[in-house]
Amino acid sequence: MGEIMKMMVVLTLISVVSGVALGTMNEVTRDPIIQAEFKFAKEPALKEILPEYDNDLVADKFEIVSGEKIVTVYPAKQNGKVVALGYESSAKGVNGDIRIMVGIDLEKNVLRGIRVVAHSETPGLGARITEAAFSRQFDNIPLGAPVKVKPDGGQVDAISGATISSRGTCEAVEAAFKFFEEHKAELSTK
Repeated sequence: MGEIMKMMVVLTLISVVSGVALGTMNEVTRDPIIQAEFKFAKEPALKEILPEYDNDLVADKFEIVSGEKIVTVYPAKQNGKVVALGYESSAKGVNGDIRIMVGIDLEKNVLRGIRVVAHSETPGLGARITEAAFSRQFDNIPLGAPVKVKPDGGQVDAISGATISSRGTCEAVEAAFKFFEEHKAELSTK
C-alpha cells in the first residue's frame, strides 16, 4: 500500500509541475502569437480589402461582444472619418473553421472584399478558397444580400470538388453581414 501512495504522490507532483509549466508557457507566448498572426495574416488581408486609410488600424481597433464571441474591429479612416471597417468572421468548412477577414465600405454600403486568414481545408481542393479567382467573387456585394454558391441558387462559383469549403466561405460572409446588422449602431458611433 505504501508503494501505491508513493506513486500517486509522484504522479500528482509531475502533473502539477507539468500543468504550471504549460500554463506559464501559454501566458508567455500568447501576445507574440497574436502579434504574429496580425502581422502575417490579418494585416496583409486588411490592406487588400480596405480602401486607402491614414490611421493606425491597431491603435484604433475596438472590440464588440457578439453572443459568446469577441470581435475585433479595425476602422479604416480618411482624414479622421471612418470610411470602412475590417473584421473577422468564420463558419464551418470540411475540416474545421474557415476564418475570413471582411472589408465593409460604409460609404457605398458594400462588401469591399474578403480574404481567408485561416483554414484547415484539404490542400489542392478546399484550400483553393484562398485563391484570388475565388475570393474576388465577393467584391462589391451589397450588404445584406444573400451570399450563396450557384448550386444553392446564389451568385458564387463553387470550387469544383470543394463545394463544402465554398459554402463555408459564403456562410462566413453571411455571418459577417449579420454581425454588421446586429451591431450597426455600435459600429457607427466608434
